[in-house]
Amino acid sequence: MARVTARVIDKENDDDLFVSMFDHGGSAGGYENIWDTGKLYFGSMKVKHCRIHNRPAYNAKVQSSRDMGVDELNYGYGDYEVTDTNFLVGANPIETQTNLFLNHMMPGMRNGARVLVVDPRRTVTINACEEVAGAENVPQLQINSGTDLALFNALFTHISDQGWVDADFIAKSTFVDGIAVSEDEAHPANLGSFEAAREACRISTAEAAEISGVAEADIVKAAEWIARPKDDGSRRNYVTAFEKGIIWVNDNYRTIGALLNIALATGNPDAKAAAAVVWAATRKATTARRMPMSAALPPTLTSS
Repeated sequence: MARVTARVIDKENDDDLFVSMFDHGGSAGGYENIWDTGKLYFGSMKVKHCRIHNRPAYNAKVQSSRDMGVDELNYGYGDYEVTDTNFLVGANPIETQTNLFLNHMMPGMRNGARVLVVDPRRTVTINACEEVAGAENVPQLQINSGTDLALFNALFTHISDQGWVDADFIAKSTFVDGIAVSEDEAHPANLGSFEAAREACRISTAEAAEISGVAEADIVKAAEWIARPKDDGSRRNYVTAFEKGIIWVNDNYRTIGALLNIALATGNPDAKAAAAVVWAATRKATTARRMPMSAALPPTLTSS
């Protein structure tokens, strides 16, 4: 392989060099088992053309997050050690992110972090979290399959209506007024301001409970654990970890946009798989760029 590669670069053009590779971890640089291949391909071999295991190119799986201004893997593992709440969505980290879970999530739980789990199945991660944090601190929002969007919009609505938002972050770091990107063939949801998203995504906790199968009291509790200020008035910190459970679904653009709306509203845009800056009617975590939010409606609702 080395001789063929050297000949292509020496005799032909490095644009003629293509790589098909396995990748998990952000440009082959994130995790231990592919760090060396990333250095080889992109450092030593200067590869310009690459496809990875499940895509024809090296493009995003969670397009709405990038359209909203939040790139993947924009968090630090240490966040899980100091957070107040872990919000796990479609993720099973004790099996799929064992290092993260054992060395960072578990110490965080021992420090008092609680865990919210959105998953239609009971997983080994839930069992492990209960053993560490106590079952009372690990409620499972056991949704009906495919109803994540209604749940996320209800959390976003309730948090916004209660005023548990990071108004300074919204004002300085997100799109200010109206729609930034209109819904079209490439954008399954409008992307725009906080108020536009709030209006388009509005759904009550009671409606979401009926659609998702999650008790209304549990939806309210989840909103409180995510965003209700502490007794001393300080903001609550939470980390969102989402994975293939909502990435590989039919309506992932709107669903992920709705999840990121919650993070943006509360000034917590760190996310395990992706991050956002416009609202989905979605938004981004930097004052240098204004993020839009996603105006994504649940499947049973329509916009006028």
